[in-house]
Amino acid sequence: MVNDNDNVHFRLIANHEHLKSHNPIYKTDYLKLYIENKFKCDKSTTKNLINFIEKFVNNIDITDFIVEDIINETITNIENASIH
Repeated sequence: MVNDNDNVHFRLIANHEHLKSHNPIYKTDYLKLYIENKFKCDKSTTKNLINFIEKFVNNIDITDFIVEDIINETITNIENASIH
């Protein structure tokens, strides 16, 4: 005879959706909660901070960094070649 505990386990295996959380928390939500707790700020302040960071990141022009790096590397190569 199968006891009730085994019966529950078999039903949960068959209907595994019941094991899933109905309110998933995403990683960004954990970050928001951490910031709100750590700095004792409200949701609107956190939202403004996230918007500011997103605008800052979106406005970064990666080509400036690449060009500057290539120029510095070229100058270093020229300097090293003239020494030897």
